[in-house]
Amino acid sequence: VYATSKLLGEWFARAAFHYVLRVESLFGGGALGPARSGRTRGSSLDRMADTLLAGGPGQAFTDRTVSPSYVDDVAQATRALLRGAPPRGVYHCVGSGCATWFDVATELGRCLGVSGMIEPATLVGRQLRAARPQYCALSNSKLAGVGVEIPAWQDAVARYAARRRGA
Repeated sequence: VYATSKLLGEWFARAAFHYVLRVESLFGGGALGPARSGRTRGSSLDRMADTLLAGGPGQAFTDRTVSPSYVDDVAQATRALLRGAPPRGVYHCVGSGCATWFDVATELGRCLGVSGMIEPATLVGRQLRAARPQYCALSNSKLAGVGVEIPAWQDAVARYAARRRGA
């Protein structure tokens, strides 16, 4: 249902001659801390940072590949795209490169100065509320082709960790 609703939204946006920016594994933009329902807000990486900074070990999937996208980079790329006014259509707008969640979490731990606190986990056989694909990395090549570059996910994680350490 989620994927179908996203696809329908893309079709309607394209029919209206708008830009469609596909993002994936966003992090760094939500308010952290308890939400009204008592659950923690934020992305998977935001929650991982909370766990690591609190001294606890974190778990991350070794068999799910993503293109982590820092919201600051997505916002800058969106502005650049709109200023440049390239052809309308669908553009992937993600951190450059891809990695498993385990690789991303390990890099986060290194950048936060808490290396070695990530435990490997597998997606296969996990009972999740919604099915997740194992490979969901996207390429920025079309965006780069119109002059909009997005930094590597490792650079984004380092900037995010520096912000979290200062918070």
